[in-house]
Amino acid sequence: MNTKRVILVDANPDRRAIWRAHILQIPFCQLLTDVGDMGGAAALVRELRPDFVLIGHELPDSGGIHLARRLSQEMPGLPILVLAAEARCEDVLQALRAGVRDFLIKPSPHELRAVLARLAHVAPAEPVGAGRVITVFSPKGGTGQTSLAANMAIGLHQETGLKVAVVDLNGRHGQLDLQLDVYPPCSWLEAAGKGLPWEQALHPHRSGITLVLASRGAESVPADAVQHLLQTLCRRYDYVVIDADHRAHPGTGRVLQASAAVVVPIRLDLGGLRAAQLAMQIVQEQQLPTERLRLVTLGAGSPAGLTATAVSEILKHPIANRLADDPVGSSAAIDRGVPYVLGDPDGPLAVGVRRLVRDLAGLTPVVPPAVRGLHGFRLW
Repeated sequence: MNTKRVILVDANPDRRAIWRAHILQIPFCQLLTDVGDMGGAAALVRELRPDFVLIGHELPDSGGIHLARRLSQEMPGLPILVLAAEARCEDVLQALRAGVRDFLIKPSPHELRAVLARLAHVAPAEPVGAGRVITVFSPKGGTGQTSLAANMAIGLHQETGLKVAVVDLNGRHGQLDLQLDVYPPCSWLEAAGKGLPWEQALHPHRSGITLVLASRGAESVPADAVQHLLQTLCRRYDYVVIDADHRAHPGTGRVLQASAAVVVPIRLDLGGLRAAQLAMQIVQEQQLPTERLRLVTLGAGSPAGLTATAVSEILKHPIANRLADDPVGSSAAIDRGVPYVLGDPDGPLAVGVRRLVRDLAGLTPVVPPAVRGLHGFRLW
């Protein structure tokens, strides 16, 4: 394996010594030099042509993000990482917009090695823990996507006893708050815009899960904000269930790529079949392995003879789970704000959802590539 050459830039000599010690513990990295002069760093990078550039960040910013933006413009494709002892939400978003690959807050030597290993296509020394992202996605409303996401999140917590967050990424059209009868005073983007601690966007539910409302005012959540949101939540929760935006914008692509499983709910009618075909097309455009795609049908079949077996044959993909369709019970659960896994735990829908989440929890615990770069984030 080729050695990866690294340049470290940090104006703070004490912190630069800490990062230097971390890099020297990584066997496949060669530290070319470490410098404290932000102004002259760009010329040095152009001269030495390293494989990675690591830039220190401090509050107020001493020029690290400006340097990152300049390098990413002059040398597209050069992996740039920002290392920080502390940061605000807006600092992270600003760095991601500047072209930074990762923003690592107080990374341990192991965490730094894991991120560099991913970027260098080197196997990590050992598996790195992170929350598993499970996305519920349909490009069409009315498929029961939001209800399924809420009940899956509660079911995962009940069945595993682990920490679970459910995230509403449907912008101003989201309805997870209605499903859970929780009305958050603050969304993720609102907290970021007001400079508030991002923890204010976390809203506990009586079932033991946490609701995260990504946005209340935007039509969609920007891709860089989606990336930061996933990065942060995957450090705090064992499972992150996403109620995805129906539209195939860049933020949706980030979510699908980061998902260990993409659950596509399919109503057994022609509209549901067409939505499933479009969902599969979108997933394939993201080049996701087919084993991550899990088709879930709702109902026993339509009067026209559209069954789960027929859908599987048409889509050329197996049906992972079949849920009983109970529109009356599901609507009543929404009206009461009590998800059916809580209000009717022995009903057919709740039993089917628990079976589904047990299957998902038994997936091979491989962290997908899009999430491996998230592990350097720490809560602040």
